[in-house]
Amino acid sequence: MRAVHAVPDGGDSASDEQLMARLAAGDADALGPLYGRYASRIFGLAAQTLDRAAAEEIVQEVFLAVWRKADTFAPARGPFRPWAMRIAHLRVLNELRRRGRRPQLERDPDGLHLLTLPDPEPLPDEAAWTAQRRDALWRALHDLPSPQRRALEVVLGRAELGQDPVEPQVWVGRPSRYWSRWPP
Repeated sequence: MRAVHAVPDGGDSASDEQLMARLAAGDADALGPLYGRYASRIFGLAAQTLDRAAAEEIVQEVFLAVWRKADTFAPARGPFRPWAMRIAHLRVLNELRRRGRRPQLERDPDGLHLLTLPDPEPLPDEAAWTAQRRDALWRALHDLPSPQRRALEVVLGRAELGQDPVEPQVWVGRPSRYWSRWPP
């Protein structure tokens, strides 16, 4: 990227508002003096929060916006400098928002960072404990009378599949008041 240097305004003593009127009328040469007067200020504003390359891009974007939106500038609403600085401020904020949404990737050529990430699988002792509890639950379920076992098999089986459990009274044939405290 090129460094941002103020461009001499060629001795143009026209006011900012006059230059904007000329720019709005189609005189592209009016942009040069405005760039010379404000490029370094806009760069300074952007460089306070962004790196040099991004600040240079902001300067270019601001003056492109000034050129494209010259006809919207109204001197009655205020001078050029605050108008241009507001454009710059909003461009800086947009860049910061854009960077915040982008995931920040870290270089890890040796894979050392990968080794510090937690494993989503349970540890062997946790897996064994879970399997033992599941087996004990199914053995206890097998010892229940048939209608109760069928109801719990349906409820537990559906829950394991990530589905909503079925009301037990549907399977057991008991009135709902019998199951008023379901689940226990």
